[in-house]
Amino acid sequence: MSKIFFSEIVRDLYILQYRDYETKFFEGIWSIPEGVTYNSYILDTDEGLIIFDTWKRSLGEIYVNELKKHFNIKRVRYIVTHHMEPDHSGSTPDLLKANPDATIISNQLSKDMFESFYNMKPNFKIVRDGEIIKIGGEVLRFIHTPWLHWPETMMTYLENRSILITCDVFGSYGVFNGTFLDEIDEENKKIFMREVIKYFSTVIGHYREWVNKNLEKIFREIHEISYILPGHGPAYRGDDVKKIIDIYRMLGRGEKKPRKTVIIYASMYGFLKEMISLLEEFLEKKDLKPVIYGFTDTYHPPISEIITDVYDAENIIIATSTYEDYISPLIRHVVELTIQKTPRDKKILLIISYGWSRKALSLFRELFISHGFKEIEFIEYRTGQHHNIKVDLENKLSKFFNI
Repeated sequence: MSKIFFSEIVRDLYILQYRDYETKFFEGIWSIPEGVTYNSYILDTDEGLIIFDTWKRSLGEIYVNELKKHFNIKRVRYIVTHHMEPDHSGSTPDLLKANPDATIISNQLSKDMFESFYNMKPNFKIVRDGEIIKIGGEVLRFIHTPWLHWPETMMTYLENRSILITCDVFGSYGVFNGTFLDEIDEENKKIFMREVIKYFSTVIGHYREWVNKNLEKIFREIHEISYILPGHGPAYRGDDVKKIIDIYRMLGRGEKKPRKTVIIYASMYGFLKEMISLLEEFLEKKDLKPVIYGFTDTYHPPISEIITDVYDAENIIIATSTYEDYISPLIRHVVELTIQKTPRDKKILLIISYGWSRKALSLFRELFISHGFKEIEFIEYRTGQHHNIKVDLENKLSKFFNI
């Protein structure tokens, strides 16, 4: 599959997409072997080109060269910057060097950030929330959508086309053939659904309470959306517009999948892994198939996948051996990201094994309690004695998880 994709979406509106297989960790954190796209949109008007977002910072020269293949770069009149994160604004400095007469359209905070990030002071038009600009027969409405997922984030609504350009919102990981979701086969649509949740949980999850606030605001201002064009992943049209909005509403509410149980553990020498096998066996007898992620001396699971599954889980079981009077550093890292990225209304079962020190449990519990988790149960036992607590474990699981 080519790394560069260019296509006309509707009359005079185009997508210029980079398919990134080189980035292994999105934001330097989240493992994405499936890749990610950067979507730039170009509107060709009678008064010049309007660019909506660009590409990642490291791709600036490639972006400009690709844009030149399809358009006269000197016709770029405006560059709408919806979000200052450098995977969307990063190629803009190269575009401005190629055409210094172009003007950035965004808000005051974006202006301040742009001048700081890139040490440039380009032509800049600041737009207010809800402001409408008419350019070359097109009517653009700018809607500020703060904390989706930075404070300066905004969207553009093309009034006479019923098109909403959303940057990170409604985006996904993954690289798929075609421009629109409805061009993807059913098997890849299933993959896409997980990629949406993975992207949401890892990128927007911390600010989930702002999702429905901003959606309500958007629908107070606009009443018809025929297309949604995000900054990552496929675009949406037809029935898929309502479907992706409904998915975002659900994710914003932090809805759980009933009975979904995720087990995360770290086992240094195999003792704890044996305990997890007992636990898994019991849960499966109760017709509950847990999703299991284990850190061992031979394998570490991708944390991005853990957060994806934890986000909509009802039950989370976290098991760790004591490590220097505390929990495993790997488990602590996962727990801190879980706290940061996922809803609080989950049932948490903590399992701690120890050799000589029993300090870890109280510190472990406090980590959750201090961040608003309320339904917490625990089991503590001495390493090697997991068979002796089997009955206690099964009783606590049955009672706590209502199984």
